Amino acid sequence: MVVLGNVQNHLFLAHSMFAFTAAHMAHLYIDTSPLQNVRYSDMARRYSVEASAFFRSCSVTDLNQLGLVPTLAFLILMGLTTLSLLQGEVEYLDRFLDLLFLTRHSLRLVNIYGTPAVSDLTIARIMVASELQPKGLLSLNERVESALDNLESVNLTSPSTSGYQKVILSHAIVQTKKWYSFVPLDPQNLILIPHWVMFMTDDYLVCLRDKNKVAMALLAHWIISIYNAPEKWYMSKWPQNVVASIAKELGPDKSTTIEWVLSKVPIPRS
Repeated sequence: MVVLGNVQNHLFLAHSMFAFTAAHMAHLYIDTSPLQNVRYSDMARRYSVEASAFFRSCSVTDLNQLGLVPTLAFLILMGLTTLSLLQGEVEYLDRFLDLLFLTRHSLRLVNIYGTPAVSDLTIARIMVASELQPKGLLSLNERVESALDNLESVNLTSPSTSGYQKVILSHAIVQTKKWYSFVPLDPQNLILIPHWVMFMTDDYLVCLRDKNKVAMALLAHWIISIYNAPEKWYMSKWPQNVVASIAKELGPDKSTTIEWVLSKVPIPRS
């Protein structure tokens, strides 16, 4: 209802909603009517371009006056639409990283600028890191702990990683263990899964962007939770395809870094 109420007042939000709806229609026709699938996919792309243009036309003053909710709704809708439309892309890992960084910026908007009134809204509660409270602490899954301990051993002995990077990646592994103490390996929904990116430092994300092998392997360990979550149409085969891309980047090192991940997430045959 919050999104629908704002759609009437903001063109960028209206067109992002149209794009998301068209992307969903394209998904419904993916197996039954290739012609309709292409038609709605093209429509979703056109609305996405228009939504982006309307959003870029807003000044900082305009956005401040609009408030956080329309901006957040726009970012979420555009992110999910893009995720759906890129199913046929070859560069899954690069595309996924782009969306991951967009998610981080969106979460930061809520945490930095969210007022109490905004934080009470459902759309904000989905994204606010403070929702992860110690009251939800779980016992860390032994297999997760073992796999991450193994990755830490690889990190500490890696000849291609600098001492500074090893410290960054060790911290990221500890943070992932902490995250898996809040979120089960088989989550009931996707709501808390994006918060993993807020457990990570900017330095870790730089390592990830640079395709550091341990950083990519750690990302794969997080993706297990996405794969195990209840299926959402806009996710489709993204978890499997991203893990497959990571495995390809790792090459022979995949056997020492993501062996457990590959036993949990079936990847397409190359």
